[in-house]
Amino acid sequence: MKQPFLQKWSVWMSVIVLFLTSMLGASSPAFARTTIDVVPRDKQWTITVNEPIDAFTKDDVYVKDATGKRADVHSFVTNDGYALIVRPPEGGYEADTTYTLVVSERVTSQHRNELDRTVERTFRTNDTFERNVFEPRKQSANAVTYGERVTELPLDTVQLLQTADYESDSFTFQGTSDALASLTTGDIVIFPPTDEYPFGWSKEIVKRTSTGNKTTWKTKEPALEDVIASIDISQLLELTADDLAVNRDVHTVIASEATDDERTFQMANEEDGTIGTMTFAEEDGEPVIRFANVELSNERDIHIEHEDTVHLLVDGTVTFHQPTVGIDFQGIPIVSTLEHLSFESGATVELETSVGVKTENEWKKRFNTGVAFPIRAAGVAGADIQFFIQFGLEGEATLTYEIGADLAYAAGVTKVDDDYEWFNDSNVTPTPSDWKFKGSVEGTLAVGPEVEAKVAQFTLASFDVAAGYRMNVSGHLSPTEACYTMKDDLFIEAHSAIGRGKLTIEADYPLLSQPLSVSSTCDFDQLIAQPIRLPVGGTANIELFGVDRHSNIEPLDLVQWNVSYTVDQPRIVAVNRLGKVRALSKGINGQTTTIRATYENESGKTVETLIPVELVNEWHNAWMQDVIRSTQSSIRDILSSAEVVNGAYGPFESLEGSLRHVVSERYMPTLKQYYENNMHPTVGLYLFMYEEAFPLYFNVAKRDPGRFVVETVLPPSDRNGGTRNVYSFITEQGEWKLDNFVETPLEPSGIVLQASPNGAKQYITNRLIADGAFDEKKDKLTFQKVGEDQRNGRLMTYYTFEHTHAYGSNKFKYYVQDGYYTNFH
Repeated sequence: MKQPFLQKWSVWMSVIVLFLTSMLGASSPAFARTTIDVVPRDKQWTITVNEPIDAFTKDDVYVKDATGKRADVHSFVTNDGYALIVRPPEGGYEADTTYTLVVSERVTSQHRNELDRTVERTFRTNDTFERNVFEPRKQSANAVTYGERVTELPLDTVQLLQTADYESDSFTFQGTSDALASLTTGDIVIFPPTDEYPFGWSKEIVKRTSTGNKTTWKTKEPALEDVIASIDISQLLELTADDLAVNRDVHTVIASEATDDERTFQMANEEDGTIGTMTFAEEDGEPVIRFANVELSNERDIHIEHEDTVHLLVDGTVTFHQPTVGIDFQGIPIVSTLEHLSFESGATVELETSVGVKTENEWKKRFNTGVAFPIRAAGVAGADIQFFIQFGLEGEATLTYEIGADLAYAAGVTKVDDDYEWFNDSNVTPTPSDWKFKGSVEGTLAVGPEVEAKVAQFTLASFDVAAGYRMNVSGHLSPTEACYTMKDDLFIEAHSAIGRGKLTIEADYPLLSQPLSVSSTCDFDQLIAQPIRLPVGGTANIELFGVDRHSNIEPLDLVQWNVSYTVDQPRIVAVNRLGKVRALSKGINGQTTTIRATYENESGKTVETLIPVELVNEWHNAWMQDVIRSTQSSIRDILSSAEVVNGAYGPFESLEGSLRHVVSERYMPTLKQYYENNMHPTVGLYLFMYEEAFPLYFNVAKRDPGRFVVETVLPPSDRNGGTRNVYSFITEQGEWKLDNFVETPLEPSGIVLQASPNGAKQYITNRLIADGAFDEKKDKLTFQKVGEDQRNGRLMTYYTFEHTHAYGSNKFKYYVQDGYYTNFH
């Protein structure tokens, strides 16, 4: 079970490399070692954490040598954020070299926490590699052995084919040959490879008819084990530009042209009647693909139910760097056949495409680019690599995707003893053109290969790797302005399958994520934030809101990379870049300071606000809230645990022993009366029935060393109409115990507690509608400002709103601490 996070963040680096305590105020050393680990050149470090990681940059996690030069490592979050992996540079670290892995205190969790300090781990490399590089078996025959009644059609017989319909299982030959004359029902034939079927195709003859000089076959799909008796292939295949092919199932080629340097294909785009071109070339010895107006989908391919058709066109270039496929099969098909299958290649990707989509549900689609690397290893056996572009969308948008990245694909599966081990060492690095969305949507974009090991038409094993870009955008767009918050990252995902049918073994690789940024485009005129009150040593989170020129209030509740905080008196409180405030131990009750919050949008405009901070004693709001909630929870649990006797709850006296730890002796008779009058197993009613999720704010009516009385307001919900509650607590045997509880229903127009400007605005609007004083079609309630004044002898924060209606306007003042609001002039 993961420890609850208090103030510091624990990490564990690779086996027993580093552990930091997470005790409040602790400052134990990261580790104490006199030796330096010696590791392989391709060492991958794993850092596990007790809170999910939210954000880091390349300057937060890195590896440097003794001179300070940084190694080109790749860092990814995995395991739902609870692990961080640091991959070695391409080709590994330098041999016999000392490095230091640095994890900066700026690595942040999803709970706004940073590491309490920067931690480092020094290591030295030897001249070995941890992952074995695939080497083909020298003794492999590199051959496929067919079954007894299997025949490869010779060329002179293939030339007699008059019609061939693979899908309808019908073949007609005009003329005769010795092979054609010898084949009959039950025989299996293998047609030779073609552009459409690069590994050939096998068919079993189920009916043979001859009329004059014409022979017709009716066929069916045979079983793999009837076609192939055994396989023995072990090769490392290098892919070249000559191996590139157009997938005719994806594109209709209407013209082609070939020169010494390149091959160009023209395809008909069926959606709009335009022509797309795809060019295969070789540049500096590396395969290159150029796309120009190439259609990836039209209404035949995808249609979202009740929504618009998706139409995709792609332009750009993909360059592969030293692409190879490792393939090793040995034995009888299906049973213990696969020994190894892998794909490794670098790729420089510069693509642009657009998509229009409107959907309320998540939509994910993988589009085949129409580019294939069919490469034969032996006869009708080999590997087929198809490249895809993958989209995932949810929302309504028209998006333009610009992909710019250096990709390194390195993935596959290998047999170790009698089990399979999957690996995915792929990396993705954005190039200066970066990855971009234009729109307002949550979505993903990825490119990658799907690799299949094939014999004829049979797939013996496969895997795919998608490396790409993911973003979450929230906000709004209009023809004149955009206001949205964007959080994005790079990701790698992979999937593999071995075998066929019921014997298939499937596996998903852990998702890898590399955070990029969190920022906002909004043009705010004002920032607002509530004052912060916390005890010495306590923590609090800044809740920041922006107000635009239309009085729209937008929360800035993500890890905004374009929001910064500075403290006026840093010896009293500290604030991290996530807006988490901590009162330092040197502070004194009653001291005050301010935090300056500065927001800069993408156009360079800045706006600031000052947030008052006050140090208070232990009777602070959070402490009282914890006491009340823990007491309510204990009473609720004890009452609901009563034994059922003859269809009713048992005597109250059986619960008194447990209740004495949470309620006073004076309050016990009141609780007993409630229990006996209201509780029954068929009703399931008990005091403090619901756990309230929102924050409570208290007015302290009485405070003595052994007693306190506070009042608060529970806002209306779908369960009740809201109440004003008064709690009295006393200390007995060193424990705070409930001494009295009074609950008074709110009037229909009574106060309500809300923490945010939007919440206050919605509550006032609802109350006005309930009173018949708000026309939803014509009236408008507009936020104006935030301020402070004295009420009931206490400095309180308020929001002001203007209600515009048919007869003019009036203003409301809403107090944050207790939810009270009133008209004012």
